[in-house]
Amino acid sequence: MFRQFAQGEEGVDYVSSVVNDPNMPDPKLLERQIRREITQLKMVDPEKAKVYDEYIFKRNEIDDVLAT
Repeated sequence: MFRQFAQGEEGVDYVSSVVNDPNMPDPKLLERQIRREITQLKMVDPEKAKVYDEYIFKRNEIDDVLAT
């Protein structure tokens, strides 16, 4: 233990400002996955895909409630 104290620490100490919480999804990855699902839905039901796309990615009443 004394030798370790005398040698000092190896490496660099720093604090990262980015917190990677494993319980929270990656927003960019989630958006890509949702867009992929909507693209697949466009092949089957284009009208429903358009509704989902507008509801999820365009500003709507949910965004207004969360902003206040």
